[in-house]
Amino acid sequence: GGILAAGGTNATGTLSFSTDLILAEGAVIDWNCSDTTQDVVAVAGTLTLPAVATVNVSRVTGLLPGQGILFTFGSVTPSSPDLTRWAITGAKANTRVAVRHSPNRVVLATLTGTLIGVR
Repeated sequence: GGILAAGGTNATGTLSFSTDLILAEGAVIDWNCSDTTQDVVAVAGTLTLPAVATVNVSRVTGLLPGQGILFTFGSVTPSSPDLTRWAITGAKANTRVAVRHSPNRVVLATLTGTLIGVR
């Protein structure tokens, strides 16, 4: 896969597609955020997501948001994407984050709470 960067190096921005976007297996998404804004890839048509991808997180300023939007879209393929095999790099040590799908968007969610192991 290739590298997708909405805002460029150490800058946030919006990258808009008027039709569809297909991400290849192994795609890398460079995602920047600051205290007030974040990178967003806006797809007017269908966003096709791979089973495996990497999100490189870069905080331009401040902390990670509780939920940051990576993609917005008109529709998504597959219709219920499994994003559990997406890797996330660049998050601060001891910060738990995950990529999640919600209606018409894919988000980077900062997980909170206590992790409990059950035997």
